[in-house]
Amino acid sequence: DPDLVEAHVTLGGVCAQLGDAPCAEAALREAIRRQPEFPEAHSDLANLLTAAGDARQAEYHFQQALKFAPHQANIRYNFGVLLAMTKRFADAERQFVLALADAPNLAEAHESLGNICGRRGDWRGAATHYQKALAAKPGFDRAQLGLGTALAALGDVSGARTYLTQAAASQEPAVRAEAAEILKAIEEAPARR
Repeated sequence: DPDLVEAHVTLGGVCAQLGDAPCAEAALREAIRRQPEFPEAHSDLANLLTAAGDARQAEYHFQQALKFAPHQANIRYNFGVLLAMTKRFADAERQFVLALADAPNLAEAHESLGNICGRRGDWRGAATHYQKALAAKPGFDRAQLGLGTALAALGDVSGARTYLTQAAASQEPAVRAEAAEILKAIEEAPARR
């Protein structure tokens, strides 16, 4: 059944998992051609385009997905990530807040809001969001890194060490390296000796 849109979307997902971006894009575009109001196809294509670095087209497809599924928190979260990647932080923040309105325990959205608060120097706000992320998803290494960073900025060296030490054991190399670097800076700071 060539009109079975779900099959095209599934094929797109399988192709993406196999690393075949052209196959994935073709399948998702075919799903959209057959059913333009299918939000999952737009969302999956937007994620694929984000990974490929095509922010303009990705934004269009996120907007289309949200037009047909305005309360899908994961779509809003992913759109927020794209907006943050393109340094549109106020727009990204709005998407993360809207995602949390529909899914209050979406840890990744809290972590992203913590990052945005930290960027503007609101370390208390950042710490609050990182704590909410960890409450929703205990052991979330990026939130541990963020909370450790926020606590260090607020002068809570002991609390910072606790979370940064946990983040330094992350399976994610970038998180592990950044946590180790901040821990080293804390230990080497003259006031901390």
